[in-house]
Amino acid sequence: MAAYTTPVTTMFDAQRTAIAQSQDAFERSLDYQTKFVTATQDMLDATERGQAQLVELTSTALHSYLDAIEQTVPGMGDQLEDVRAAVDEQFEELEAAHGEAFDTLEAELDEGADAYDEAVADLLENVDEQLETVVEGHEELEAQLVEMLDEVEAQAEEVQGQFEAQVEELESQAEEVVEQTEELTEQFQAQTQQVVEQATEA
Repeated sequence: MAAYTTPVTTMFDAQRTAIAQSQDAFERSLDYQTKFVTATQDMLDATERGQAQLVELTSTALHSYLDAIEQTVPGMGDQLEDVRAAVDEQFEELEAAHGEAFDTLEAELDEGADAYDEAVADLLENVDEQLETVVEGHEELEAQLVEMLDEVEAQAEEVQGQFEAQVEELESQAEEVVEQTEELTEQFQAQTQQVVEQATEA
């Protein structure tokens, strides 16, 4: 009975394979986006470290410049100390502002990443459930169709068997008719021969 059902099962298998491949591609896409969010968080951390290093280097360079002025211009020590204090205060405020800004940005990014991860997890769960329902319905439809085709093929085989039996019966009847015809022909010929002989004798 595979003559009818094999193409059908092959078609359904191909469709389920396509569904599985689409699901896999969708999950890979979400995984890529999740990795992008993680990479953004790592990049933010690296940017914060780079900014801190830049501020520190700038502060060190200014202090070195003030030290050079103090060494080359006598009597500027008190005035330069005020400048150093002002520079340090400005850089402390700058570092605090940078730290606060990056902390706020990092907190918002973490919150967004957590919300995104939760949304992705819910989405994947929902998609998996829906695809599972689709595949179950797909398999049920395949089973029903295969069962129907099996019945049709069985009926076709039964009809073919009945037809072949009828053909054999007709052939047998035809042979009997031929035999009877030959017998009648022989009897007719014999009777004709007899009549001819009687007529000749008469």
